Amino acid sequence: MGKGNDMDFFVQIDLLMMCVVILFYVLISTNQNIEHRQVTTKLFSGLIIGTLLVILLEITTQALTGRVDATARDALWIVSAAHAILLPFATYLVFFYLDYQILQNVKIIVKRLRFFWGIVILNSLVVVTNFLHGFVFTIDKKGLLHRGGWDVVLWVIAFIGFAILFSDLYFHAN
Repeated sequence: MGKGNDMDFFVQIDLLMMCVVILFYVLISTNQNIEHRQVTTKLFSGLIIGTLLVILLEITTQALTGRVDATARDALWIVSAAHAILLPFATYLVFFYLDYQILQNVKIIVKRLRFFWGIVILNSLVVVTNFLHGFVFTIDKKGLLHRGGWDVVLWVIAFIGFAILFSDLYFHAN
């Protein structure tokens, strides 16, 4: 099963599943809202869906980690790559939701969206090249995931959105 203590594995899965249930409930409640067509509600729903997908990928990663059969290792490669590709989407959905709450300007959000699509494409290219070179992560024969030196690049890409958001907060607070 997962690496380490089996009890730790089940505790992690239980916690992640509770998050899934809570987020799914919030998503349903949000979409039942009479104002479900507003920009903020759409952004919030997208943020919840992105977070749900990241959590489900994390649950799958936990279930596959430490499995030594080739099929499980191949699946772990695919799930880990999908997680690395999806992470900026989830991060930037948080950014767009909060940024819209601060600025209340769809034109600025759309303009920034073009910039962020470029960053997401760059992130995806880095992850895809990982299949050839293992720069971001590798999976050993024991089914364990090891981070590569380029893992930092993915975190920097995710951080860019938050840096812009904090600058918006700073300039709108003053």
